[in-house]
Amino acid sequence: MTQQASHDEPSMTQPEAVSTVAVPTSPDSKLVAPGDVGEIDNGGRLAIVYTTFPTLDAGQVMARQLVERRLAACVNLLPGMVAVYQWEGTIHQDNEVAAIVKTRMALISDVMTAIQNGHPYATPALVAIDVEAAGAEYLAWVLSSTKGAEAW
Repeated sequence: MTQQASHDEPSMTQPEAVSTVAVPTSPDSKLVAPGDVGEIDNGGRLAIVYTTFPTLDAGQVMARQLVERRLAACVNLLPGMVAVYQWEGTIHQDNEVAAIVKTRMALISDVMTAIQNGHPYATPALVAIDVEAAGAEYLAWVLSSTKGAEAW
């Protein structure tokens, strides 16, 4: 016996487009939009670089180098990640350490070059994300922490 769909069931329609929300950027605001950081604007767009490492030790070495050279304000290392991927025609599953590098857009090329040059993988994951908005105090800290960065 076949069941027929009830006419009371919701229909599958396309979701409405999500509208963007204006981010408050007044002096009293706690958020700032990219480039709206007043006197601190020296390449003042926050960026995140995502990559992975085979071990926590490898990630810590790179994180320390990036922070010491002021290419990154902070690097979060997240051990315990499992990656499932295809490489050279074979499916692999490996434990990895995810790394989230907080920097400024003006330093993306230097950050990615530094990671590429010091990475144990032949083809490391390197993904840069331009941050749309951030907490004003946090953005100020990232920008001041990466001021005077040393090129790699």
